[in-house]
Amino acid sequence: MSIRLEFEITFKSDFHIGAGHGLGLEIDSALLRDADGVPVIRGTMLAGLLRESLMNLLALDPLRPYRRCRMSEAGETASETTSEYCGQFDHQAEDCPLCTIFGSPRRPKRWRISSARPAGLEEPQKKDKNGWRAGETAAQSATRVRVNPRTRRAENSKLFTREEGDSSLRFRFVAECVEPDAGAQDEAAW
Repeated sequence: MSIRLEFEITFKSDFHIGAGHGLGLEIDSALLRDADGVPVIRGTMLAGLLRESLMNLLALDPLRPYRRCRMSEAGETASETTSEYCGQFDHQAEDCPLCTIFGSPRRPKRWRISSARPAGLEEPQKKDKNGWRAGETAAQSATRVRVNPRTRRAENSKLFTREEGDSSLRFRFVAECVEPDAGAQDEAAW
């Protein structure tokens, strides 16, 4: 029997998760959308946020006994963080929750995290005249200007427009254990 955890994300304000491209001459940074035009939050981004949250949790003093590798030490630079993982030098060492859930070079990850789509639209939509279109549904254009942090003044030629998602959207995603066993219940608790 697999373990399936369902989550819902709500935003307190309009959001922007960039797609890396614009929409013609009107919008410089488009909202990330699935192939059917529905706004989406990629599972890799969610996994990174969950991983960082677990790292921060393991940094708390009461949970220090569960922190067994340097990968679970928050606040370290990237080169230091990847320098030692569970079982790298002691192959009999037990994996920490971070390495067990999200994987390490020694162990493949056990949990699959889906992309988050708006509630009620978890399945891909058919493209038709009533479908979601980039720049038309659940998003609005917002014009911004880049401010120099040192001088606190607007910079010349730094005006841009980005597409922002509506804060009323609720996103849902699923975390599912790939290989459930006795330890999977404990991992789900983390």
